[in-house]
Amino acid sequence: MLANAERWSATPEGQALLPDLFEADAPRPDLVRFFLAAPDPRFDERLASPRLGIVSPRVLGPRDRAELASGVNTGTGAFELRERDRTRLLLARNTGWWGTPRGLGPALDQVEFEIVPDAEDRLGLLETGDVKVASGLRPFSLQKAAGDPLLSTLSGPEGGIALERSVRGIDSAREAPSLQAVWLTAIGSG
Repeated sequence: MLANAERWSATPEGQALLPDLFEADAPRPDLVRFFLAAPDPRFDERLASPRLGIVSPRVLGPRDRAELASGVNTGTGAFELRERDRTRLLLARNTGWWGTPRGLGPALDQVEFEIVPDAEDRLGLLETGDVKVASGLRPFSLQKAAGDPLLSTLSGPEGGIALERSVRGIDSAREAPSLQAVWLTAIGSG
């Protein structure tokens, strides 16, 4: 975690998200302390931003540790980058992940990210059910998606995200059988 804190302090993204972070240390192997120039009641929210990301120290460059080393597999979690080209990214289950021997890991074997430059085209793919999530949507597209009862939306500083409201165990809410006879008694995270 310390290597990641150093990386965040050295990158513009990290500096923008954590402007008051000036030092971090690890007094014990299971504890990381962050030192801030001023109190920040939203520090935990900022630290949780996916724009920071946590990567293995092994994949950080040797000099300033701000950049990923070239030619190194960056998959350190349950997924790893398997394929990449101009139109898509494919993440696949990382069989070397630490949780695999314990029967942990993702319920999916792979996740494919389709790269579609036009925001309206991304929304169209979401509306037809060809994709489950569309990001970088402009306000108009986001408003249109919010009007669809089968989609959820989330606004962000760099555009919004719309996603299909799926029911666990059913591939698509658009293709769901009638649920009028179903009685939900509990909803859990696990």
